[in-house]
Amino acid sequence: MRWLAVLLCVWAITSSAQLTIQGPQSTYNGQNVSEIDLVANPHRDVGPLWSLVAQKTDRPYSQAKVEASIAALQDTHLFQKVQVSIVPEISGLRLNFLLEPAYYIGIIRFPGAERFSYTRLLQAADFSDQDPFVKDCLSRSEKSLENFLQQNGYFRPSVRSTAEIDDAHQIVNITFSIKTGPQARVGRVSFEGVNPAEDARLSRSVRSLRARFTGGLLKPGKPYTPERIKSATRLIRRTLSKEHHLASKVQEQSPAYRGETNRVDVTFKTEAGPIVIVRTTGARVTWVP
Repeated sequence: MRWLAVLLCVWAITSSAQLTIQGPQSTYNGQNVSEIDLVANPHRDVGPLWSLVAQKTDRPYSQAKVEASIAALQDTHLFQKVQVSIVPEISGLRLNFLLEPAYYIGIIRFPGAERFSYTRLLQAADFSDQDPFVKDCLSRSEKSLENFLQQNGYFRPSVRSTAEIDDAHQIVNITFSIKTGPQARVGRVSFEGVNPAEDARLSRSVRSLRARFTGGLLKPGKPYTPERIKSATRLIRRTLSKEHHLASKVQEQSPAYRGETNRVDVTFKTEAGPIVIVRTTGARVTWVP
């Protein structure tokens, strides 16, 4: 039964991946191509094939060049079929030239990071169950996971990936072995863009009893977490609004990590904005209808 489940999983992955494959699209002409991958059997060295790819990265997408690339790769007679998958991203278009039979991603494991949900880790690694396996994606995913851990207060993580090729099912199972290291603690807290009096008020607000109950306590030595920073940011905005700064802006600057003490100095860039007084005239509130 276990192998049946695996086979069903493989079939679902392969089927869903096929749905993303499309031919060259003229509607993409002129858009920037940010990334190109040659997706093939992981045992094959695709290095010599790059010279056949007419479409280049950091260049405008050209339907003619993509079609020429497909034809040149097909003419090698090394592959059953050559197709292209086009994925629009913020930085531009990502092109996957699928050199069939390609292998797809199977099971992904994250030992050592059980404190985080599997879904969050999968998003951080930038994987989905529709992705073909690309060797170069492992180093990118390692870096993405390290960034994710640092954002969550683990500034000295270690992420190492290993790929287990399953030739029978044409999938690759990936394991990311993670050592988070100790979680960083809050160090100094400062505010930019406010006068000394406002600085003192905001400092008191993030050390108040309310801050403790709402999870926004920024006392030195407390664990540094994104949830704590978000709660503190809301509390700072609330404090400014009480002082009639209704259009205030508060944003955390890039945290300054000090490795020798494992502390993070937190700085908020604050724009208090103008004082706004709201008065109501011409109406009266009464307890009697």
